[in-house]
Amino acid sequence: MNQAVEIFRGAAALFVLAHHYAYPLHESHPHLPLEGMHFFHSGVDLFFVITGFVFSPYLVGQKPETVAAFVTRRVFRIYPLYLFSLLASSALMLDKPLQHGGLILKHLLFLQTTGTFEEAEKISLVYWTLPVEMEYYLLIAAFLALPKAVLAALKRRARSPYFGAGLCLAFSGLGLALFHLKPDVRYQDWALGQAHLPTLLGEFLLGVVVYQAQDGLSRCAPARRILAVSGLALLCSLFAYYALCHGENDISRPFGWFNLLCALGYAQLMASALAAWKPEALRRWPARAGVWLGTVSYPIYLFHLPVITTLSKLLPGMAAEFRVALGIAATLALAGLAHRAIEAPCRIFGRRLAGRHRPIPPHPQT
Repeated sequence: MNQAVEIFRGAAALFVLAHHYAYPLHESHPHLPLEGMHFFHSGVDLFFVITGFVFSPYLVGQKPETVAAFVTRRVFRIYPLYLFSLLASSALMLDKPLQHGGLILKHLLFLQTTGTFEEAEKISLVYWTLPVEMEYYLLIAAFLALPKAVLAALKRRARSPYFGAGLCLAFSGLGLALFHLKPDVRYQDWALGQAHLPTLLGEFLLGVVVYQAQDGLSRCAPARRILAVSGLALLCSLFAYYALCHGENDISRPFGWFNLLCALGYAQLMASALAAWKPEALRRWPARAGVWLGTVSYPIYLFHLPVITTLSKLLPGMAAEFRVALGIAATLALAGLAHRAIEAPCRIFGRRLAGRHRPIPPHPQT
């Protein structure tokens, strides 16, 4: 795995944290121009691009895998820490958790976005993204389950970057069409229409295109520079636009054309950075810190919102900036502990268990 991916993953987690932690700061200091901080909810889009990139080898045939092995690894990677987070968040965020058994059950089954948006965010707003991730994993599992002849034919086509780009354009167009049918969160079935595939599939497929472009970009420094500059320019333009228009329904939630463009900007930066990455960069402490943040990005993502909400309840008289600083420190500490105690052991166990289901490679011809 390219360690630069972990740096981008850590950045995505911090972006989402910055978006949510800007709320208490703005409530205490309404005179400060903090609206632009909410642009960083687009860290979710970066997460989707990263997921598309990481699982591209299964789609292009460079990583043979059985369905059982793939599902086993995904379950032990995602579910144990999510279950711990869900139980803790339910106890902290719900007044009477036992009276919300149906809601908790929907979250246990990743069905929280099949109703209203208010229901999806009731325990923790960040949980809406997990059903989207699960659906993408199921899509890959379905792909791996195809008959061998069909799978081989599709993989031959999938190796072409033009095929990936075409799919990305097609599903991005479909997603935007679905978004414009019901862009307003006041619609009863808004979450069902917006927080699922195929509305967001285009962002995952951008990651596939990034993966397919790596070989060519690694040999072409001018192309890497052009992508880096254009991606950064696009994101800066979107940040400026968001600061001016924050609050409109079409950009105040992580859906629609605005966030698809954010995903495109992040994809360009990723494509350039990953192709230029050198392992020697880890000798510098910022790179090592970024890799560590990427390693604990999942618990950061799961725990940062319950942490700041709990601190706001326990310490209402504390200045917002100190509460935010304490929340960041507590989130990072909790993320490190959760990674060591739950995430890493379960991930290792899942890999060992999945090893029993992996295909035996053919003996070399002699």
